[in-house]
Amino acid sequence: MFSAHAQKDVRVDHTPWNTVVATYVGADGLVDYKGIAADPGFRRYLQVLQRFAPEATWPEAESKAWWINASNALVVQLVAAHLPIDSVGAIPMAEQKKVLVVKGISFSVAELMDHVVDRFGDPRVICALHRATRDSPVLANTAYTAEHLEEQLQAAALRFVNHPRRNVIGTEEGRISWLFGRYASLFPGPDGVRSFLLQYSAIPPVANARLTVMPRDTGLNGR
Repeated sequence: MFSAHAQKDVRVDHTPWNTVVATYVGADGLVDYKGIAADPGFRRYLQVLQRFAPEATWPEAESKAWWINASNALVVQLVAAHLPIDSVGAIPMAEQKKVLVVKGISFSVAELMDHVVDRFGDPRVICALHRATRDSPVLANTAYTAEHLEEQLQAAALRFVNHPRRNVIGTEEGRISWLFGRYASLFPGPDGVRSFLLQYSAIPPVANARLTVMPRDTGLNGR
């Protein structure tokens, strides 16, 4: 676990993380965690995160990009520290492990992701947060940046909603990710989730189709 120090009016350079994910995340979304663990560029990026943490003066897009990238990088670090494994479930108390301190507040993996989602209230953020499991959103092969955040979040939502191992829609018996249940408050109303799916699905959900939640799959999304 490390502490990130708040800095005012700073634009964080996420280039080291961009290089890492471009190198070790395949076109199929699988991650070479062993390669990342051995890459000095990954360690440099963790040092970048440690030096710069968001302040209230930061633009929202800059802050949002930092939190998403930090969450994804720290999940990768957690997995890398426990290799070789075939499942995130093999890491004892994985989601409860403290991985970050910001302004004196410590975050476990689960707390960090919940904080990022709750902080911004943007349901697309759910689709950008990688959990290293086969049922989670895939790790993007580019770093999130303030300049391109809107299009990147749109792409993350499209990728997650339409991934056949994460969601199966367009049938009478649709199946959706457990994440839609975990963060149900972001999808208000009886048709909140359905409306989100309709917005991003390449195949529109069947009218009045029954949507059931898929069971969790904590197998490692690695190669």
